[in-house]
Amino acid sequence: MKNKQQQNKPKPPVKVNKPQQKRATVQKSPPWLLWALVAGIVVVTFISFSPALKNDFTNWDDDHYVSDNHLLAKPTGDAVKYFFGNFYFSNYIPLTMILYTMEYHATEIDPATNQPKPEIFHTTNLVLHCLDVMMVFWFIFLLSGRKLEVASIVALFFGIHPMHVESVAWVAELKDVLYTFFFMGGLIAYYKYISNKEKKPIMLILLTFVLFALSGLSKPAATTFPLSLIVIDFYCRRKFTVWVWMEKVPFFIGAVIFGILTYKAQVSTAIAPLEQYNLLERFMLASYAMLDYIYRLFIPTNLAGLHPYPHQINGHLPTLYFITPFIALGLFILVLWSLKFSRLVFFGFLFFLANIILVLQFLSVGLAITSDRYSYVPYIGLFFIIAMGYHKLRNSADKKLSVYKPVATIALAIFGFVFCIATYARCQVWKNNETMWTDVIAKYPDDYLAYDNRGVYYRTIKRNDLALADYNMVVKNNPKYALGFNNRGNIYFDAGKDSLALEDYNRALALDSGGVRTYTNRALIYSRRKQNELAERDFAKAYKLDSTFDKLYFNRGIYYDLTDQDEKALVDFHKYLQMNPKDDGIVNSCGVALQKLHKYEESIPEFTKAIALNPKQGAYLLNRSISENVVGQKDNARNDAIAAQKLGSKIDPAYLKMIGL
Repeated sequence: MKNKQQQNKPKPPVKVNKPQQKRATVQKSPPWLLWALVAGIVVVTFISFSPALKNDFTNWDDDHYVSDNHLLAKPTGDAVKYFFGNFYFSNYIPLTMILYTMEYHATEIDPATNQPKPEIFHTTNLVLHCLDVMMVFWFIFLLSGRKLEVASIVALFFGIHPMHVESVAWVAELKDVLYTFFFMGGLIAYYKYISNKEKKPIMLILLTFVLFALSGLSKPAATTFPLSLIVIDFYCRRKFTVWVWMEKVPFFIGAVIFGILTYKAQVSTAIAPLEQYNLLERFMLASYAMLDYIYRLFIPTNLAGLHPYPHQINGHLPTLYFITPFIALGLFILVLWSLKFSRLVFFGFLFFLANIILVLQFLSVGLAITSDRYSYVPYIGLFFIIAMGYHKLRNSADKKLSVYKPVATIALAIFGFVFCIATYARCQVWKNNETMWTDVIAKYPDDYLAYDNRGVYYRTIKRNDLALADYNMVVKNNPKYALGFNNRGNIYFDAGKDSLALEDYNRALALDSGGVRTYTNRALIYSRRKQNELAERDFAKAYKLDSTFDKLYFNRGIYYDLTDQDEKALVDFHKYLQMNPKDDGIVNSCGVALQKLHKYEESIPEFTKAIALNPKQGAYLLNRSISENVVGQKDNARNDAIAAQKLGSKIDPAYLKMIGL
């Protein structure tokens, strides 16, 4: 008994807790060190992503959201009303679209492309990413018990990981960096709320909800927010009382509302039909996707702007997909087993899973089985496991583990250095359409969408030979893809090969009878062949399918212009300009149509607008000169003719003589 009493005298809880309290005191660092660490991490992050600041727009959603989005020209007040009241491009993201509008009004229009310059959009994305890094640091600093080391590791790897390049270097992913800012702010407010043990300030839980709402209005991925709150409750050992569940009710209601809005926005465009994959196949796809994200956390190779679904072999997924559910099951067992020792691994994995589960393709959304950007917030949970594990190893008193301490430090340093270099290089891949799509083709040479989008780019820079080669690959890799035939038909149309163009347009419509683009394109073939009844029939079908399609009015206006239906041409050109007000070519066409109607005085303001939009186009000055001459503004006519000549326009000597030159 005496020996037992001697063994029981030193109380283990006291012995264990005292050193922890001392370490916590020692770790209390001066504020300047905290800010110096944050500043250093932000600087490293900014440098790693700096090549993105010089990138162009891509035709992978950037055109829909920004470069070809006429809605951004709305006054900001009108934009607020519109985007809060409407879905846009299969999403309900009013805050993101309003920020795009503000960026649009803050930048210049490039006269060469008639599009806003991309610099401000890339700068905004990178600045928001740096702010996200700071928010992640703050959240992890609090969650880890104010451990600077842990917060620094998580924030640094969040900032520089190559998988996050897509979220930052891609203009269309403004929604990713914006929603994360509010999402992390909400988690910080919530942690402050639950860590106040004496009383729970109602303002903090209200602030948490407001930040959650702002996050959800930026990107629907915020619907996972209430799951994150529950995971944090678990890690912080909150008792799951009735009140703890009741305080989550508003968050779950908000998540359901955002989920319903997202489903309504995407059900007809982005969500694959349920019959495309059976339940077992969906489980296999989800298992593969989850493991792929974890694998790329450590080995971020084979990154791409698009990771297409696997090709089925004899109607079945490849063998690898049959294996991944068993690997995933083994991983889950290991994570559950870790609870015997600590909540750390279970928490980090749950945070990862809670924030990625909606994009694991149980319900197939979009065209990709995985997407680099989906790792943006979920990786925070996995980084936390690594950082806390490193911290515990470094502070362990176990001499057997001492040999691993320098190894772990060197490993983290190597990963950090490699990630910085890889991220810097990856940003350059997103330079433009050619570099981005060529990279996808290098990784997935059978992917028809990559060839299709690169072909679109080649056509815009008038490299139709390269575009034709890409479109040939599109129809070869996917002979059921209607848009591929439509796009190849456009190349034949440009080359004057109307028979080949018509053949491809007909194939496209046989595959997709609702192809509004193809109807408007085929109508121009009929127009060129003087088959005006067929042309007007196709325009009528296109109008019935989608009266908001801007190219309908563009093409039909050209048709009316060619057939001397100038009043109708003006109507269509003006409708097109309502959607694309800065298209100088069509503004000039309005002036030409007015000239043909002998409304020379009315045509002058149209030419003036076109010149303001593109002052280097001599033809606009010459057209204005002609109208000025007719209405008796001789001096103006001469000045415009001289300016047109300086810009390289060839002018009929007879006209020059007429105006006294």
